[in-house]
Amino acid sequence: MVLVRETGKERESLKEAFSLVPNYQVCIDFADGVNLSGRMYCGLEKRGIEFADIQQLIIAMDDIMNKISFPQSTVEKRAFGDRERLRMNLSRQELLEMRKFMADNEKGKQATFIVQVEYRHNAEWQGNVKWVEGESTHEFASTLDLIKFLDETGTKCRKENTQETETSEIERKKF
Repeated sequence: MVLVRETGKERESLKEAFSLVPNYQVCIDFADGVNLSGRMYCGLEKRGIEFADIQQLIIAMDDIMNKISFPQSTVEKRAFGDRERLRMNLSRQELLEMRKFMADNEKGKQATFIVQVEYRHNAEWQGNVKWVEGESTHEFASTLDLIKFLDETGTKCRKENTQETETSEIERKKF
């Protein structure tokens, strides 16, 4: 067994690579355990991309990752016909700005998440997601794991908000 030690330079290079992972801010406006809709922001699309369901969100994020070639997919996607893929060549500085971008004024009506996709291995996404209001972070090993977390948390927030509204209405009726 051979142990390989990282040098300081290799460690810094690894830190820099992870500092280039873009943030995707996902604002969930509606979630009920079946449907999930809202807006997604990133440094490339600062005005936000609306999505009516989780599939649209995943496709939009995947399209952005393909455009910036980061993280690169280990599986080449196939398509019928001659479709030229549009790729952007972003500089290290542009990637850093995209990574730092946050839509500070934008919050979801039910929940807000910061998603970082670090890898796209075996046609799946791996990374972490931070629930802003709940101040918790969850690592995901697949796209399905990310979808489940967004859906469960968004639905849980909806139930909590509904209960708070019902409680406050009952308390108002008492007076």
